[in-house]
Amino acid sequence: MKRTPFFFEMRERICTALAEDEELIRLNDIRKEELLSKHSDKDRERMRQRFAQLMEHLKPGVDAEIPGKGEEAGGRRASGSRDREPLRPLPTKDEPTFIRIANKVPRLQIRTDRHALIRLESDAPDGYLTGHIHATLTMASAPAGLITLESRSDFRGGRARLTVRAIESAKAGAEGTLTIFLFTPDDRAFSDEIPFKLEPPKEASTAGRSSRAEVKVPEPVPIHRPEWPSYGWDETSVADAREDQGGGKIFVNADNQHIVKLLRAGGYQERGLTRMRNNYVLYVAYYTWLRHTQMKGKDLGVTGKAFEDYQAAELDRAAQTVIQSIAAGSRLADED
Repeated sequence: MKRTPFFFEMRERICTALAEDEELIRLNDIRKEELLSKHSDKDRERMRQRFAQLMEHLKPGVDAEIPGKGEEAGGRRASGSRDREPLRPLPTKDEPTFIRIANKVPRLQIRTDRHALIRLESDAPDGYLTGHIHATLTMASAPAGLITLESRSDFRGGRARLTVRAIESAKAGAEGTLTIFLFTPDDRAFSDEIPFKLEPPKEASTAGRSSRAEVKVPEPVPIHRPEWPSYGWDETSVADAREDQGGGKIFVNADNQHIVKLLRAGGYQERGLTRMRNNYVLYVAYYTWLRHTQMKGKDLGVTGKAFEDYQAAELDRAAQTVIQSIAAGSRLADED
C-alpha cells in the first residue's frame, strides 16, 4: 500500500512478466482495436488530446520525421506485437544446434531503472531446459559485473526469452557486449552476442508525457444541423476557427454535405459511422486551425466577399480531401 522501493520493484517485475507473453500482447492489440472503434461524440476531451498530438507532430511549415514508439531500440518493447496473428512455431530438433537473438539491434539500450527483454530463437524442442537438468540458458556481460540476469523462460515453438537489468551501482553511459549462452548436457555451447549501452532513467515531466498542461490547445467542437442557425451555416459550411484565452475553438460542421453523403452511401455499422465522423471533425479542425494561424496577419490582396468566398472554397477542398482519405481507408479495411 505504501510506495516503498519494494512497490516499484514489484510493479516492474509484473510489467516485465506481462510484456513477455506473446499471446497476451496479441490479444491486447485486438482489444485496443475494439476500444479505439468506440469513439463518442460527447468525448470532447479525447478529441482535444488527439488534436494536441497532431499539433505536436505535424507543425505547420515544417517537414520533420515522426518517430513511432515501436521504433525505439532496445529495452522493454514499447507497444504491441505489430501483428495480431499468433507467431508461427519455428522448426525444432531433438537437440539444439544454435541460439540467436531475435530482437537484435545495432546497440541494445538498457535503462538503469528498467529491465530489458531479450528475445531468442533456436531449434531446441519445447521444454528443453525443463526436460534436461544440465541444460542451461544464461548470459554474460563484458565488462563483467554491469548486467545481471533477472529471469528466463523455457523454449516454446523455437522461442525463449531472457530479462536482464543493470546492477544498482552501474552508471549510465557504460558500454559493453552482452553474450547469450545455451549449454547442452553433452557440453556443447551455442552463443550469440549484442552490444549494449546503459541509458539514464527518463525524467517524467510534471505536466505529463505530452506536456499538454504547458500548452493551450484549441478545442475541436462538432456542430450539428440544429445548431446551424446560430452560426449562419448550411450544408455547404465547413468550419470556423476562433481564438480565446483558453486556446481557441474550431467549430466544425459535423453534418456537412460531403460527410453526410459518405455516411449515407456506405452502409456502415453504427460504430463505423461514429469513427468516421469523429475523424472528419478532427482532421478538418486541424487543417482549419493551421490555415487560421498561417493566414493571420497576412495581406492576400483580397477582401470582403471575395475573401470569404476564397476561404470557403479552400475549406471545401480540404473537406473533400479528408472525405476521400476516410473513404479510402474504409475500403482498405473492408478488403483486409
